[in-house]
Amino acid sequence: MSISIQPETFPERVIWYTLLWTYGFFWIGGLYVVGSVVGWILLAYWVRQLWYQTEATPAGDRIRIPWTTWVWIIGMVMMEVALVIGHLDFNLETSLMIKSSIGWAKGWALLAVFPLIGTLKIRPQLLYRIACMIGFQSLLIFPFFCWLIYYIYPQHPMFLPYN
Repeated sequence: MSISIQPETFPERVIWYTLLWTYGFFWIGGLYVVGSVVGWILLAYWVRQLWYQTEATPAGDRIRIPWTTWVWIIGMVMMEVALVIGHLDFNLETSLMIKSSIGWAKGWALLAVFPLIGTLKIRPQLLYRIACMIGFQSLLIFPFFCWLIYYIYPQHPMFLPYN
């Protein structure tokens, strides 16, 4: 008997549909961008949840930040500070510093953002189900990729006999 697990909250829906469309994003070349966008959207939601948290918020619904997450936040902020100081020290253009900071936000900053997002209430069963669905999608498209690679690289050593 199968129990239908569907997303109920905003972060669950964002994660569910993003992961469900993993291969769609792959085919259009958007995985790199989508990961960053999802991280920053969920961080904005996290900030909103923290902003509306009051003393009357039930203890189970409160956002608590573990000390290890604080370590990641401090580390990533220090990387941005080092990046800015390095640009200033070498008298680089402001536009180059802005470009580098955007790159930092798309990459290194997410190492602190994703642990913060992990403090949101997301049911693990939902993640288990979507991971199984991605695995099933992978099993369905795997034969196609094998066929495609075989016909693109027919003389590749991987496909030739040893004799």
